[in-house]
Amino acid sequence: MEERNIKIRYYNKVYTIEPKIYKFWNVKSPVGPIETVPAMMFLGTMFIMYLVPIPLVGSIKYLGIPYLVTRLLRKTKKDGKTLFKYYLGYIEYLIIKNKTLERFKISNEIKEIQFFK
Repeated sequence: MEERNIKIRYYNKVYTIEPKIYKFWNVKSPVGPIETVPAMMFLGTMFIMYLVPIPLVGSIKYLGIPYLVTRLLRKTKKDGKTLFKYYLGYIEYLIIKNKTLERFKISNEIKEIQFFK
């Protein structure tokens, strides 16, 4: 596999690059680098399928459905974002929708409006 070298000129671009897992302890990954967000979604869906008693064949229940859910959440876009990031932002909005942001901090009311001189 080819590795990309990315030059980052600004620190805000650091968060657009997804972290990847290259090794497990000192053992190199046999399938190449693994992206962490899809891996966590896959494992989370697999855990939910373990908890929910649905009578299906094991390979479909523990591999097929988590793969399809992960693919759906990663590939489908809403408002230009993946569904995972869209619903994460929506949940954040629901938590703070009755509050006010003042200088990037959550407050219940605006005390005083200040402008720079």
